[in-house]
Amino acid sequence: MIAYNDGAGKNDRILEILKRSSWLMLGWFAFILMLVFAIGPYMLELFAFPSTYAKYGNEFYWYLILFFMFYPLACFSYIDLGLFQGKGRTIAATIASSLRSLVIFVPLTLIGFFTAKGVNNPLWYFFFIGLTDLISSFILIPMLIGFYYQQKATHQLKNKGDDKMTLASYNKFLVKYGVDQKQQKQAQISYEEIVDNLEKTHFRK
Repeated sequence: MIAYNDGAGKNDRILEILKRSSWLMLGWFAFILMLVFAIGPYMLELFAFPSTYAKYGNEFYWYLILFFMFYPLACFSYIDLGLFQGKGRTIAATIASSLRSLVIFVPLTLIGFFTAKGVNNPLWYFFFIGLTDLISSFILIPMLIGFYYQQKATHQLKNKGDDKMTLASYNKFLVKYGVDQKQQKQAQISYEEIVDNLEKTHFRK
């Protein structure tokens, strides 16, 4: 959708898509986190975890909570990825997609592993992995803000006007498929004005 509207020059629609999708993804990931809090032990049992240890408040429950503690911030990975892919910024899109899955995740996994081994407490392993989305967001949010101001400075937030041929085709469509006679009549007038203007421009040349 972003790529289509970018090609059509409808930048206000891109902003609207980003706003709606951002709230939707943030809400969804927050809902998942609440599910982990609410039914975490049952989720563990679904993956063949021993029911004896799948209890609220025990160490395994808190391992799960630490693992997902910043999960709502994962939405920024998908927001950035969709925006930069749609706008044709391949390098930025690659960075956005690889941060939480590779660039940040792998080092934190190793740090967590060796820290947990060093202090003989596995809690630190899940704690460091849980920081992945938080640290990724420290990079992804400034990328979003910087891109917005770069687009604003270069006047790329304004819509591009449709060319006359596109407007003529659109009005021709409304003449036949408009919702009522009033819209069809207005479309016919607009269509004739555009065609007349195009003919004058053509013959003038």
